[in-house]
Amino acid sequence: MRLLLGAAWIPMWFFLNLYLQQVLGFGAFKGGAALLPMTVAIMVLMILVAPGSSTGSASSRRSSPACSSSPPA
Repeated sequence: MRLLLGAAWIPMWFFLNLYLQQVLGFGAFKGGAALLPMTVAIMVLMILVAPGSSTGSASSRRSSPACSSSPPA
């Protein structure tokens, strides 16, 4: 599911930029500038949410008991 969600970002940006230029009549620079607030918001949210997410992170795999090298007591 994450792969599909991640793969949807590039076409979304492409078609949103086409919409801004072809339908709303924005120029190339103005259309790109109109997408900057959404880009910044996504970056900030990813930074804020990512530390709280433990699914699939390397640190959660290292600290799991199944990965420890010491024998069980």
